[in-house]
Amino acid sequence: MGASGWAYYVGYEADMNNALASLRNAVFRGGKFETPNDLTEMKREYPGILDSIETLVEACGESGTHSILDINGLSENPEFGKVSRLSDSLLREYFGTNRPTKEDVEETKSLLFQKLPSIVGTWGGLYLTVYRGESASEVFIIGMSGD
Repeated sequence: MGASGWAYYVGYEADMNNALASLRNAVFRGGKFETPNDLTEMKREYPGILDSIETLVEACGESGTHSILDINGLSENPEFGKVSRLSDSLLREYFGTNRPTKEDVEETKSLLFQKLPSIVGTWGGLYLTVYRGESASEVFIIGMSGD
C-alpha cells in the first residue's frame, strides 16, 4: 500500500504533549485509521485490538494505521515515529511569517505534503501553531505513516 499522508487540526494547548494525546484519543475513538486487514477479521485474531491505541498499533505492526496513531511522541528534530515542530526558517520560507493563519496553512498544505519525505521521512510528521489574529488558536499536524 505504501505510506499515507494525513493532516489534522487540534485545539491549541501550550503543552504540545497534551494536544498530541487529545488528537490521538479522538482519532482512535472515532475509528479514523486503517488496518492491514479487515477490522472484523483482525478482531478475531486480536480480540483486544480496540482496547487501547497501543494494542491497535502493535496489532497493525509495520503496516501501521496510516494515521496520527502511528506517532508516539514529540522530538526536537525529525525522528522516526515522532512529530517535530516546523522550524522558524521553514515557517518563514513556506508561509512568509512565523504566525500562519488557518487560511495560510490550507493554501500551503499540498506543498507541505510534497516536502514531508525530505524533511521527516515516511514515518513521522511536523506540527505548527496556527494563529487567529494575535492569538494561537490551533495546532496543525501533518505527517506520513504506514506501509
